[in-house]
Amino acid sequence: MNDAEVAATLLNRWETENRGQDAAGAVGLLREGGLVFSHYVGVSHDTSEEFAEGVEIECLTFGDGSRAFRLTPRGMVRVSISWAAVPAFLEPDQANREAEAQAR
Repeated sequence: MNDAEVAATLLNRWETENRGQDAAGAVGLLREGGLVFSHYVGVSHDTSEEFAEGVEIECLTFGDGSRAFRLTPRGMVRVSISWAAVPAFLEPDQANREAEAQAR
């Protein structure tokens, strides 16, 4: 299990149990728990008509290379999509070697 999987599980559990509270508090709890990560937030304005005001993209990047992502439509409805964990990205050559090794 990578750091992002642990973080996504904890963040989703926290948000389920603490609806309506400041979500930044949950990210702060990860820091208190000793997880080392960088926290990035950006906005994509180039989205579908459904999300006319854009989508906020939040990303946590951990020391093991894994990442946790969350999307939040901007505007009147502030419903976040659950956090999702992504393992560390591999260089294309390394990914090909691992795929070949698994196929054997």
